[in-house]
Amino acid sequence: MLQGRSRRSAKVLPYFTPLLLLCLLQSASAAQDSLRALAFNAGLLSFLNYNIVPLVGVRTRAMPQVVGDEARRENLDLIALEEVWSDRTANAIRKVLEPLGYRVLHNREKLLYGSGLVLAVKAPWHLESARFVPFRRTTSAELVVKKGFILAHLKSPSGTSVLVVHTHMQAIQFDRRGNAVRGTELNTHKAQSLQIETALNEAASQIAPTSTDPAQVPRLLIGDLNAGPDAGLPAYIQLVDAQGWHPPQDLLLRTWDPVNPLVNHSHVANQNPAMIDHCLIKAPGWVSGKISLTLTEPLPGIVLDGQPVPPSDHFGLLCELELEARN
Repeated sequence: MLQGRSRRSAKVLPYFTPLLLLCLLQSASAAQDSLRALAFNAGLLSFLNYNIVPLVGVRTRAMPQVVGDEARRENLDLIALEEVWSDRTANAIRKVLEPLGYRVLHNREKLLYGSGLVLAVKAPWHLESARFVPFRRTTSAELVVKKGFILAHLKSPSGTSVLVVHTHMQAIQFDRRGNAVRGTELNTHKAQSLQIETALNEAASQIAPTSTDPAQVPRLLIGDLNAGPDAGLPAYIQLVDAQGWHPPQDLLLRTWDPVNPLVNHSHVANQNPAMIDHCLIKAPGWVSGKISLTLTEPLPGIVLDGQPVPPSDHFGLLCELELEARN
């Protein structure tokens, strides 16, 4: 019986070989690179011994393990952290991530505080270059921190260039209807978004092949943008409508929510929940993507007024993206 099947298969195979080859070629031409990224505001700011977010000390000590566990659990390619203000904490996170294969960037430029940004990239994604760009304009309490963005040029596993901006933009105080309270904060946010756009366009023109339109270079904007579809809407419209950024999935996920005890016990507990942490994409090449909340579970043994608390006042945003391979 086995011999008989082999002879029949040999007769049928020649007719199916062209179709099989065509399918293989189509599959190869539609090859994709996967990128799993985390946007997470760690909320570790303390000023004159006052914790802007409760329990800074104990959460700071737990944060390196939290980030390392998340990196392993989610198999992350890119980790974008905000509000890691201490060099000591950034170095502790680096020591956890480097043995896992990450290259970790931390800007040390400071005013009273630095940028709070930590960006980590893991192979097979390759970090070609990166630089920190300070914002030319800040306002309100953020005049004492070195706000800005990390502009990184990454190569995907197939060799496709991707520009990544990791940032923590101007905070905008908004009312219960999601409207900005201070016009100066809104105008500053818009100025920062224009500065990011200009820097990205300049970088794209430098790395794009001579036969390629720089606008075709895929781009990723990740971090705490302090604006969203339900808070600081004019600033978010500037990014989405005027500049062409868009989320990989049309979901409203509240990364900042008073149901979180660390928010509920803070000075801004009266504000509405909002999606202010983002992973936005632009330019052809991004095939698909989805987003979900992460780092929502309580830290073991840490409570606030009898309530267990998560690692930060922000929930993490997990971004799963597919990029068309262009080699």
